[in-house]
Amino acid sequence: MAEESDWPLVRRRLTGLYGEKAIFEQSSGLGARTGNGNFVVMSKVAVEASYAALPEALAKERRPACVAIHVSVSELEPVRRFVDAAGAPHQSDDAQIGISDAASYGNVFLTFARDPRL
Repeated sequence: MAEESDWPLVRRRLTGLYGEKAIFEQSSGLGARTGNGNFVVMSKVAVEASYAALPEALAKERRPACVAIHVSVSELEPVRRFVDAAGAPHQSDDAQIGISDAASYGNVFLTFARDPRL
């Protein structure tokens, strides 16, 4: 998560890590292809629209911060059972499960998505 005014700085950092060819633009920000998934940068407004309200600690943060992790899994059912047993607030469909209570999970939104390649 970074405000648009910080995107040039974040872009330089991502370019240094992954190379210019890895960088891509999208409507909600920018990102980098890492070889193991994408590193995506969004504004606070875009993060809240995509996930849920930010925990207080992140809502106050002015510096760029990691706020979401997407995990690819071969099957969702084991994850669904674990999330249900934990009583974790979440949204789900046939393709993914998103845990929306970031404050309880290190101020990070967690999304588990089924990847048929696994």
